[in-house]
Amino acid sequence: MVGALVLAGILVGTVLGLVSHSARLLLVEGSVPTAIFAVGCLGSLRASRPLMYSFGLELIGPDTAKGREMTLFWQHEGFRRSFRVITAVWGVAFLLEAALRVVIVYNT
Repeated sequence: MVGALVLAGILVGTVLGLVSHSARLLLVEGSVPTAIFAVGCLGSLRASRPLMYSFGLELIGPDTAKGREMTLFWQHEGFRRSFRVITAVWGVAFLLEAALRVVIVYNT
């Protein structure tokens, strides 16, 4: 998923740079994958398991002892709430970062 997001960002930036010939647009293109990731985080809050939990489980390895333990902890409300808060914070932070990049590039 992360690899596909990075590749999509590179492709969008390349196409925008070739088509527009705008340096500002090229500087702003990094906001596209950042905003997409932010929307993905915030959208995943409606899913059964938020994006940060899924990333964490993949990083640890679902078939490892820690991964199985993480899966078992999902039944506890506090554990689920923690991952929802973490995912919401990441989503809002990345959305703000993308917006600030656009504001800085176009106001300088």
